[in-house]
Amino acid sequence: MRIVIMGTGPFAVPSCQSLVDQGYDLPLVVTRPLVDPHSKKPPPRPVFEWASQRGLEIFEPPSINAPEAIARLRAAQPDLLFVCDYGQILSSECLAAARLGGINLHGSLLPRHRGAAPVQWALLRGDHLTGVSVIHMTPRLDAGPVLAVAQTDIRPDETAAELEPRLAELGVAATTQAVQLLAGWDGVQSLGQPQDRTLATSAPRLSKADGQLDFRRSAAELEQQVRGCQPWPGTYAELHWPGGKQMRLLIRASRGLAGRIRPLADAAP
Repeated sequence: MRIVIMGTGPFAVPSCQSLVDQGYDLPLVVTRPLVDPHSKKPPPRPVFEWASQRGLEIFEPPSINAPEAIARLRAAQPDLLFVCDYGQILSSECLAAARLGGINLHGSLLPRHRGAAPVQWALLRGDHLTGVSVIHMTPRLDAGPVLAVAQTDIRPDETAAELEPRLAELGVAATTQAVQLLAGWDGVQSLGQPQDRTLATSAPRLSKADGQLDFRRSAAELEQQVRGCQPWPGTYAELHWPGGKQMRLLIRASRGLAGRIRPLADAAP
């Protein structure tokens, strides 16, 4: 089977390496280009680095849905697209460039936490169970039928920085299962388990503002926020002192206790 890999971030790397180890033909690796190639500190691109070290052909289109990008995909004659941590939504024309379409490894138990930050939102919402899902892709965001699932408990005090690599490793077996399932697919019979749209929740990309702590929330909610926002965007509190002085307190770890924390304005000196 000829598989085109499409990924950018670290979540994709273990499954990409597994595809190499299993002997699949990987004619092309598609990754997001640098926003500013002249930047002194360019953001890390783990899939690009992984593919470069293995001498794989790399393609960095600004838009994967542009006609010239789709033509490049077709020229690779893929049987399947493997998409993970890529950062763009594929059009129906793009998915049709591969004989079997595309599969996506996602870091949640779909349909829960559809979107760009599923690992973080599992912690922010106080979930005790999470996992990975591999779907047969459609043009709708994270909405295709589920081909394979793997579950794990979220450990006490586990942060997003600790949970994400665990889920990435968990995704290796799920990706293998999905690829093997598609290898025997006739293209006619329905494949996978349709998602229940009524159970879908959103997991949008986080911003810096998501890290600001509001001490009117419960201790448990604040702890979830701290864990879910590590290492980025991080969490902080704005402290206001007499005379108008203001200080930002960065908080890297926390532990929730019973009851609610009083607002800072009502706290005793």
